[in-house]
Amino acid sequence: MKPVKPVKHPIPETFASTLNQYIQFIRLEKGLSDNSIASYKHDIGRYLTFIHDTIGLRDLGGVSMNHIHNYLQELTAMNLSTGSIARNISSIRGFHAFLMREKLTEANPAKMIDLPRQAKKLPAVLSVEEVDAILSAPDRSTLVGMRDAAILECLYGTGIRVSELIFLQMDQLFFDIGFLRVIG
Repeated sequence: MKPVKPVKHPIPETFASTLNQYIQFIRLEKGLSDNSIASYKHDIGRYLTFIHDTIGLRDLGGVSMNHIHNYLQELTAMNLSTGSIARNISSIRGFHAFLMREKLTEANPAKMIDLPRQAKKLPAVLSVEEVDAILSAPDRSTLVGMRDAAILECLYGTGIRVSELIFLQMDQLFFDIGFLRVIG
């Protein structure tokens, strides 16, 4: 995890007490690690600075979903990753839920904010040479090597998961027709 950067602007004094109450709440009630608490403090501190300095609000009860969308646009303009923006949204949701729980606000403008979809990363693909090296690694002159070669060939040739291979039973193997029945 990257170290959390300090907030560039001090937390507006009008919101500092509320932020400290929230930090105490997540420290005691949620049992979060020090790094997680520092991340929350950073995320919410930056958010409160935006609400105070950019939007001009002095009361958290006046925050609307539109204000939060404006803040998210600001984060996007800062080239934050989708994951960082999702973490900020999650932090803001939790903060506003806390405000409602403590009866400091009457509504949670963040509850309907959707998390951005994160692009799924494609798995790395082995080169032909790497596959050949793996498949030829077991010493096929020993029983253990023959077993290992069979395992590797089965994984490579069928695409089954390791967990599926581990739980294969003899009644799922049909050697006479070269068939393998996987249930999973």
